[in-house]
Amino acid sequence: MTSQDQYEQLVVVIGLVRNNEEKILLQKRYDPRAPEASGKWEFPGGRIEFKETPEQALIRECKEETGCDVSIKHLIPLARNNRWTLLDGTKRSVIVICYEAQWESGEPRALDKKVTNSGWFTKEEILEMDTLASIKEFINFNGSTG
Repeated sequence: MTSQDQYEQLVVVIGLVRNNEEKILLQKRYDPRAPEASGKWEFPGGRIEFKETPEQALIRECKEETGCDVSIKHLIPLARNNRWTLLDGTKRSVIVICYEAQWESGEPRALDKKVTNSGWFTKEEILEMDTLASIKEFINFNGSTG
């Protein structure tokens, strides 16, 4: 395998965050380097930093990206491995783990430069939206009724 065929591996954590009305928090991604993902709706989340647990990373990412405080409920026992080729030729293999989380406080806002919008949606609304593929898988796997 040549170096051009190798993938940079990342582990990210995302959150299926529900509010008190059982709606689910989504944000719209802006990432011109990854055209397959840019403009699609996704759960808040991101990379797990060194010496950080996945749960700590999710709580931090939700606050940084949306301004919302969340608490972790449980791990959704489904993982995904997404592969992306960025416009600069970088190849990434992204292992995605997901937790269900409960919204505690804060009004969702697009606070990160890679987020253009955020809001609360029902499961039915999400199933009609242009999302990253794994988002609907996590919602359906978790038996969400929102």
